[in-house]
Amino acid sequence: MKPKLLTLKKNFSVVKVVKWFMKFLRAATFVRLNYKYEKNPGTSQRVIIAKNKYEYLDDVDVQQKLLDYSDARLSTITFFIPLMHCASCLWLLENLSRLNPATQNSRVNFLSKKLSISFSTNEITLRHVAELSPLLVMSL
Repeated sequence: MKPKLLTLKKNFSVVKVVKWFMKFLRAATFVRLNYKYEKNPGTSQRVIIAKNKYEYLDDVDVQQKLLDYSDARLSTITFFIPLMHCASCLWLLENLSRLNPATQNSRVNFLSKKLSISFSTNEITLRHVAELSPLLVMSL
């Protein structure tokens, strides 16, 4: 059995296809150039944060309200991070354990812009967890 060849209509021409494809590319380029995810994505790493700005995270009552789970050894908290917008933000947040081994696990939900961090309560405080990344500090 012979393979069926694609039969083209009489009004088909390569020129029409090329013109259509060029219009498509121009439109796609226009959309890409005018695409704005947020007005000011990201945050400057040069921002100086006051040392006592997050002292309230050392308060036990505040911790009980913010923490998802806590026991004598392990605590878990979920942050909403509206400034997260790219793969490098995601990589940084998922690798917080490289910055401080006391943060045992960090998992990002990019679509909902949430970060869940599990950390050792004996080794690091909630305040220090929040100060690990400028993205976290800006979200509190």
